[in-house]
Amino acid sequence: MTRHCKPRWVLLLGFGDSPEPHRTLMLASFAAAHPELQIDPHTVRCGRIPAVASHDPQRLRQIVMRAVQQRTAAQGKRIDPRRLCVHLCPTIGDGFRGAVVACLDLHDRAPGAGPPADDAGVAATSTTVSGQRAQAPPFETGNISHSADASDSVGPRQSVQTVRARAVALATAIRASIVRHPVISGVTTGIVLSALIGLAWLAPRTERPSEPNASDANGTAMTTSGDAERTNRAGDKPPMQPSNPAPPPPRFAVGQCRVYTSEPGFYVAVDGQPARFEDQRPAVTPCSVTVQQGSHTITVFRDGFADASQIVDVRDDAETSFTVGSDIHKGNSELLAAPWLNLAARRPVPLETINSSGRELDPFLTPDGLTLIFASDRPAGRGIYLATRRSVFHPFAPPQLLHRSPDTPASPSLGAEQQLLVYVVPEKARLWGLVRDNPLAPFGDKRPLRYSERLDVHWESAQVLHDGRLYWVENRNGRRTTFVAPFLPDIPDGRTDTGVARELDEAELRQIRDELVAQIERSIDLIGSADRVTRQRTVFTPRTHRKVIVRLVARIDPARRKVAEAELLLIDPQTQRAIPRSDDRPGPLAARTLYVQRDLDRAYEQVEPFALPGVHPRMTPDGLRQYGFDGRHLWRARRLSVREPFSAPETIAELQLEGFVPSAGHRQFWVSHDEQWLVYCDDPQQTADLYLVRLFYGPHWGVAPVAKPIPQKQFVEIVQRPKNTNGTTAAEAPDEPFDPMEKPPVQTPTDPRAVPLAYADHWKLFRTLLVERKYDEAEALIRAARGNPQFDRWHELLDWDADDLQAIREFWADIDRGLSTFEPGEPVRIGMTRVEFVKYADGMLIGKGRTREISKPVRDLDLPDLMALFDRSGVADSPAGRWRRAVFRFYDRNAEAPDFQRDEDAAPKLAERVARRLLQLAQAEAVRNNIAAAVQLIRRIERLAPQERLTDVPAVAEARQLLETFYERVNWRRTGNRNWIRQGTTFRADYAPASRDALLVSENEYESFELSLEYRITHDLGQGGVFFHYDGKGQPYNGGYKVHLANDAGKGVDAYSSGALFGIQAPSENAAKPKGTWNRLRIVVRDTTRLTVELNGRRVLQTTLGDPERPTKGFVALDGTVGGIEYRNVLVTELPAGS
Repeated sequence: MTRHCKPRWVLLLGFGDSPEPHRTLMLASFAAAHPELQIDPHTVRCGRIPAVASHDPQRLRQIVMRAVQQRTAAQGKRIDPRRLCVHLCPTIGDGFRGAVVACLDLHDRAPGAGPPADDAGVAATSTTVSGQRAQAPPFETGNISHSADASDSVGPRQSVQTVRARAVALATAIRASIVRHPVISGVTTGIVLSALIGLAWLAPRTERPSEPNASDANGTAMTTSGDAERTNRAGDKPPMQPSNPAPPPPRFAVGQCRVYTSEPGFYVAVDGQPARFEDQRPAVTPCSVTVQQGSHTITVFRDGFADASQIVDVRDDAETSFTVGSDIHKGNSELLAAPWLNLAARRPVPLETINSSGRELDPFLTPDGLTLIFASDRPAGRGIYLATRRSVFHPFAPPQLLHRSPDTPASPSLGAEQQLLVYVVPEKARLWGLVRDNPLAPFGDKRPLRYSERLDVHWESAQVLHDGRLYWVENRNGRRTTFVAPFLPDIPDGRTDTGVARELDEAELRQIRDELVAQIERSIDLIGSADRVTRQRTVFTPRTHRKVIVRLVARIDPARRKVAEAELLLIDPQTQRAIPRSDDRPGPLAARTLYVQRDLDRAYEQVEPFALPGVHPRMTPDGLRQYGFDGRHLWRARRLSVREPFSAPETIAELQLEGFVPSAGHRQFWVSHDEQWLVYCDDPQQTADLYLVRLFYGPHWGVAPVAKPIPQKQFVEIVQRPKNTNGTTAAEAPDEPFDPMEKPPVQTPTDPRAVPLAYADHWKLFRTLLVERKYDEAEALIRAARGNPQFDRWHELLDWDADDLQAIREFWADIDRGLSTFEPGEPVRIGMTRVEFVKYADGMLIGKGRTREISKPVRDLDLPDLMALFDRSGVADSPAGRWRRAVFRFYDRNAEAPDFQRDEDAAPKLAERVARRLLQLAQAEAVRNNIAAAVQLIRRIERLAPQERLTDVPAVAEARQLLETFYERVNWRRTGNRNWIRQGTTFRADYAPASRDALLVSENEYESFELSLEYRITHDLGQGGVFFHYDGKGQPYNGGYKVHLANDAGKGVDAYSSGALFGIQAPSENAAKPKGTWNRLRIVVRDTTRLTVELNGRRVLQTTLGDPERPTKGFVALDGTVGGIEYRNVLVTELPAGS
């Protein structure tokens, strides 16, 4: 604006009250903010508009502009909004609020027009003032000035001293005029002076735009209430553009990874995300994939083959190859079978495993998208729940109650380096935190974070970031305000006195650093899976004798068992703040290291309001992206630092979600870190069910794996030459005489244990024929078996097969009798169609539909239709009828166990017969030392009946007695000085004292084997695992592999999670149970290299062991180095070759 300009007119507006009593203060406030404008008292008029509860400057500006334009339009005139300069005044006296509107000169559509005259609303007189006119720039948020509680603006060309001097001079002049006025008292004079001088001294806050606070740029805390609340019923509308510019687009360092398979045509996935060509077709090998630089898991998959994965470190260029037969094996692809792999975008799916008869509220997704945390008041208990899944394309497992709450919780979030889970209790305006010592430990008791004693306040939502910064929303009488508090007061980087640091000798600090690094490396076995640790020492400065803590923050490379990166910090013991050793801020490790358990009592003391778009915090863990959704538009706002305001929101997707009802008082939804998924609560006030929506067919934030085809490379098969008896290879052996006669190939002897038992194959085929309803073939199969000498020991079982087949034939005779009771015209169901019965002849059921006759062979009817016909037979309630129905149902649906719920009377007898079959097979396998097969048969026996009905099946107890004898077949030898405690089949390693190389090592070596055991963690920091292919020499990490076990239930997965191939490959999901709970572990190694890991019945890892530096045969060992773990029912069995 040009200096010393006169507005055409000035309008004082009061929000609900007349501005006349506050005329002088309002003009003084305007003059302090706009000293370049000279106000003519004759052009000033007063008016008022309805009261406005909102304190959002953007919202207030809209209300003022609309009021002025409506009044001018009522007089048939239009005014260009670019002519209006709006100034929001500070709150005056007992709560009066108002605004000053100045009309500047511009070539508009109605020259000379002034504000309208309206007795009920805005009253002013149209006045033309000669003199110099101000030229207004295009109307933007920057034209709004607001003082005191609305954050003063100082123009870029005005110095702070100029503003202060003019404000003080203006205050002096107004004081002189007020003193002469007989009405106004001396108290009013003091208020005026204080307000004006305060305005002047507020100006320096805007001198440093690089350090904005909660009120800078965006104004005061964004709120919605009153009129603003009514206009925002549809949800989070994108707020008006703030004054700070949008950050530049992010840039990610990328590299290329070439992927080959010996047979082209395998699909490629990067970190579980399928790669695509540029035309959006699924990428297949051979191809080159563009990925973000760093370590990635490359997976190849195809129908008919098990998924194969390798970890590749991608910098600028990388390559990986997979060979069918050695790296890739026949099997089923878990990724192709994932239910949501091809889920259509923008179509919601209900989370059926999560939703209940209660309410599921405020979902939160961890950055990897594998853990869902939400609040619920379901019948299982009110509190915070957690659910995990194996990949982003799989449904969540049933949730676990993480914390029970007597009050209704809301808005849970996980942050502070995963050490702090925060939730809010809205009715009591309280913030609670669940704390743990490290990301692998369980959460302890809840801790209070903040609370309010006001009765008119509700705290509706909250979020904690990874740096511990906490945001929450307060609703006071319908007015919502977002607040923020850092975990501890921010360290003023670059401005702390570094005199203390200068007194310390750098050589001494380097020596301390080396000693602390050596101390950490000596304790790596005790540290376990933690990747970041700290050690510290106290020193005194030589001149001032001040105490200083020298703290080392180190990152461990578990594979090399070394400290990969270390940073030395100087800490003031009084404030626990870092003392910069130079003008630079502390490094990244220091900035991300939090001591939540220790510092929580004095955390979150520095609180201030914050202008958060969308009000409720829905930010990424780093706090740099915030999301909002109004029921149709999903938008994102960004910033470059947590100390800056957010930029203007931008729409990233348009959605139409049926049943979604926006709720202003709930967080309600969450966007995944890569912006590919949206999880939301449909209607928090009514159904309150959770849904998932796929937003895009791949990551929308970050680097999506995009591939391009490349030529196939030649695969060379490397053959290991056998050793001769003299120790030389075949190539080194002396020449032998040439033999022109072709010799027959050498036949490798087959392990007899790999050949199935005769009755095992027979019963499998027998059940298949009954499922296919080929009863004549099944009868022929029994006849053939009775004439085969291999079945001499199985005659009793063959008799049972014949009895079952006869029961099934009689069941079909009952169906015929049931059909004979139908009369023409009687309703009957054929599949999904209800028809009128016509007749039943020659095995065909004929019915009349609406337009035509429908016929279907009775043998082809589904099981539910057959059960309905059987109920008409007249024998359904007799003991013989119930037995025939139970036998038919068991075989026809190829069930694992009889249906104890529907066939309560007949099920125990049928289960006992099935169990006896399996038990005799298990005993036969044990006789030929095929223990692994026997154990699998016993596990099937245990699943034949519900837990409460196992006593009705006596064969189950006999099978368990047989299993107990297997545990004694494995002998263990102890290494290290660990005092293992053995009780029956249980081995316990207490957490303290820890022992280096404390193992229980098997007596025999294994190449291909199966291991099953149960374990439980007994200490917060307890961990262990199973080593295999261990050569028995030195460190087991270097001479074998390890499947890791830790106290990490509910955590994200990495190469150090429970079920991981330690330091090599992460599991597909975290299936571990909490501390103190027994877990079931099964490890299978086939053909020396094919590894499968199952945890609690879920397959979490399937990979190929391809490290040529590690042995392919060795001992199995239970890890007790750290301790805090128990093992029981440990069983290791060798797998026959070719099994």
